[in-house]
Amino acid sequence: MSSGELYGPFILRFSKSMYRPNPRVARGAGPREAGGAALNPYFTSEKLKNGFNYYKSFEHNLDMPVFSKLVLKKGSLAKSLRYHFFKTADVSPSSSTSEDTLVFAINSLQKLNHLCSIISYSRNRAFRASLNHLADLDIINEQDKLNASVITETNKGHSLIKLFTSENDPEKLLSFVKYGTNAPSASLTEIGSQKYVRVKTSEISCKHEALFTHSLVQSVCPEPDIFFTEQYTRHSEVTLECINKRNIEKTYPKAGLVDSGVSEESFLKEWELAKLSFVDTDDKNFRHGTFVCGRLLAKDEQFGGITYLNIEMIPSKSRLTLESFERNMRIALDKYHKTVKIYNISLGTNIQVGDFFTPAAGVLDELQYEYDVLFIISAGNAFGSSGYDSKITSPAESVNSITVGSVSHTDTNLQKKYSPSLFSRNGPGPCGFIKPDLASFGGAHEKRYGKLRPVGVFSIGEKNELAEDS
Repeated sequence: MSSGELYGPFILRFSKSMYRPNPRVARGAGPREAGGAALNPYFTSEKLKNGFNYYKSFEHNLDMPVFSKLVLKKGSLAKSLRYHFFKTADVSPSSSTSEDTLVFAINSLQKLNHLCSIISYSRNRAFRASLNHLADLDIINEQDKLNASVITETNKGHSLIKLFTSENDPEKLLSFVKYGTNAPSASLTEIGSQKYVRVKTSEISCKHEALFTHSLVQSVCPEPDIFFTEQYTRHSEVTLECINKRNIEKTYPKAGLVDSGVSEESFLKEWELAKLSFVDTDDKNFRHGTFVCGRLLAKDEQFGGITYLNIEMIPSKSRLTLESFERNMRIALDKYHKTVKIYNISLGTNIQVGDFFTPAAGVLDELQYEYDVLFIISAGNAFGSSGYDSKITSPAESVNSITVGSVSHTDTNLQKKYSPSLFSRNGPGPCGFIKPDLASFGGAHEKRYGKLRPVGVFSIGEKNELAEDS
């Protein structure tokens, strides 16, 4: 080939055989088939009709919706797998009671007949495939409501009657509770976005069967008593040398401290960012709040390095209700949620967590979601002979919060370092949620002369003394 010869570009002619297009899937295509046995259409329809007619046999339910439960099979929790059921049945889920159980309302006999008809006769492949992902479909009955309730043996305090989400006027239910079950103290209340009827526990004792006949009643639980335990042993005075000096020109990490407040005489005031008080002057006790603040700022044998928002929330003598707590927290978060993102909340109740989430946990989750903040809460303390294997107490099951358990900070003749503290509670939470999320040094016990003796962690007391948690 001579250097003078020129060659044009090589051209490969296009052919359809050179490519294979991606398969096209139509929007709204049917879900994958589910394994296991399918629901019996006839039996399911009969269950729905019988449950609906049972509630409608009571006069107080004549113009009320009847609520049904839809239980998903294991491995069928994806929204797409139930989409065609809700679309074809023309119903919408209003809430959930667990990770695999959704609740929807049947508002009329016409809706019921439509639902039963398509379950029995529909040949829509997407609907049938969606239906096969259901483990159960039934009316929520009285036993379901009992299983979701916490029935106390004591007649003291108040109870909260939880209502299903509905557009119906709850005043009719309130009238039923007041006069149908003879509970004159009943009143409507809203905690977070959830509606309740608040009533004296003594007034509805042994009347739960009558309450559960109302279609709007979802469950009953005791109103939580919000409290904290504060006891510590005083040691020697703390000197100012233990308190790091705050540089006002420097930016430090910030944290909210929701507790009983920090003593006005405390050296820890050096690191206070601001203060909000929701407690009357004659109802304050700074012991617990000051101790917890010291633990927050403690590093080795020094205190400081974190600025704290001092929120005085928990009274010493009077009762703090969940409604008051939520209202006060909203006031604090409205003002500080953009600058303070993490809050340590000393919020404990006497209610052990079961298979369902408690109202207190719901309030914490809703506040965190709404204000984009994070709460740090305790797993709860076990007292007496209950031991460390007691279940967590409300609101430790809060999904959005970080729940902290306690482990021993030192070796004793009874337990090893890093072993669970005898007073700390354990999980899991409802629906298998792992709780507690973390563990921290909180105290240990030793055995002396046949008795348990606490070996506590150290902090600062309300009079600037070295204090040991006991």
